[in-house]
Amino acid sequence: TATPREHLQLLVNVLNERSGGGWTIGDCITEPERLISYDHNSCWEALAKLAEEFKTEWEITGKRISLRKVEHNKKQPLRLWER
Repeated sequence: TATPREHLQLLVNVLNERSGGGWTIGDCITEPERLISYDHNSCWEALAKLAEEFKTEWEITGKRISLRKVEHNKKQPLRLWER
Protein backbone atom coordinates (compact mmCIF):
# COMPACT_ATOMS: atom_id res chain seq x y z
CA THR A 1 0.00 0.00 0.00
CA ALA A 2 1.54 3.28 -1.11
CA THR A 3 1.03 6.50 -3.05
CA PRO A 4 1.90 6.59 -6.75
CA ARG A 5 5.23 8.29 -5.99
CA GLU A 6 6.11 5.68 -3.37
CA HIS A 7 5.27 2.81 -5.75
CA LEU A 8 7.36 4.50 -8.45
CA GLN A 9 10.25 4.97 -6.00
CA LEU A 10 10.24 1.23 -5.28
CA LEU A 11 10.50 0.53 -9.00
CA VAL A 12 13.30 3.09 -9.44
CA ASN A 13 15.18 1.53 -6.50
CA VAL A 14 15.03 -1.91 -8.14
CA LEU A 15 16.14 -0.54 -11.50
CA ASN A 16 19.06 1.32 -9.90
CA GLU A 17 20.13 -1.78 -7.97
CA ARG A 18 20.01 -4.03 -11.02
CA SER A 19 21.32 -1.70 -13.72
CA GLY A 20 24.02 0.32 -12.00
CA GLY A 21 22.05 3.45 -11.21
CA GLY A 22 20.91 6.64 -12.86
CA TRP A 23 17.15 6.00 -12.77
CA THR A 24 15.01 8.84 -11.38
CA ILE A 25 11.38 9.81 -10.91
CA GLY A 26 10.01 12.41 -13.30
CA ASP A 27 6.52 13.88 -13.08
CA CYS A 28 4.12 11.92 -10.91
CA ILE A 29 0.43 12.19 -10.16
CA THR A 30 -0.79 12.76 -6.62
CA GLU A 31 -3.37 10.21 -5.46
CA PRO A 32 -4.25 8.45 -2.20
CA GLU A 33 -2.52 5.20 -1.29
CA ARG A 34 -3.57 1.99 -3.04
CA LEU A 35 -2.64 -1.64 -2.62
CA ILE A 36 -0.86 -3.16 -5.62
CA SER A 37 0.29 -6.76 -5.48
CA TYR A 38 3.51 -7.45 -7.37
CA ASP A 39 4.24 -11.15 -7.74
CA HIS A 40 7.17 -12.12 -9.96
CA ASN A 41 6.47 -9.17 -12.27
CA SER A 42 9.10 -7.64 -14.51
CA CYS A 43 9.72 -3.91 -14.05
CA TRP A 44 7.81 -3.32 -17.30
CA GLU A 45 4.81 -5.29 -15.99
CA ALA A 46 4.97 -3.53 -12.61
CA LEU A 47 4.91 -0.14 -14.33
CA ALA A 48 1.89 -1.20 -16.41
CA LYS A 49 0.08 -2.39 -13.25
CA LEU A 50 0.88 0.88 -11.53
CA ALA A 51 -0.51 2.96 -14.40
CA GLU A 52 -3.61 0.77 -14.68
CA GLU A 53 -4.35 0.94 -10.95
CA PHE A 54 -4.13 4.73 -10.90
CA LYS A 55 -5.85 5.09 -14.30
CA THR A 56 -3.04 7.05 -15.90
CA GLU A 57 -0.14 6.62 -18.30
CA TRP A 58 3.62 6.36 -17.99
CA GLU A 59 6.62 7.48 -19.99
CA ILE A 60 10.33 6.75 -19.88
CA THR A 61 12.73 9.39 -21.17
CA GLY A 62 16.33 8.26 -20.87
CA LYS A 63 16.38 6.91 -17.32
CA ARG A 64 13.60 9.15 -16.03
CA ILE A 65 10.19 7.56 -15.39
CA SER A 66 7.05 9.71 -15.25
CA LEU A 67 3.63 8.55 -14.12
CA ARG A 68 1.01 10.93 -15.51
CA LYS A 69 -1.08 11.59 -18.57
CA VAL A 70 1.29 11.70 -21.54
CA GLU A 71 0.70 14.55 -23.99
CA HIS A 72 2.99 15.68 -26.77
CA ASN A 73 2.66 18.60 -29.20
CA LYS A 74 -0.26 20.06 -27.25
CA LYS A 75 0.60 23.62 -28.32
CA GLN A 76 1.32 22.61 -31.92
CA PRO A 77 -0.94 19.63 -32.64
CA LEU A 78 -0.51 17.58 -35.77
CA ARG A 79 -2.98 18.60 -38.43
CA LEU A 80 -4.90 15.67 -39.82
CA TRP A 81 -5.05 15.50 -43.55
CA GLU A 82 -8.44 16.32 -45.06
CA ARG A 83 -9.66 14.97 -48.38
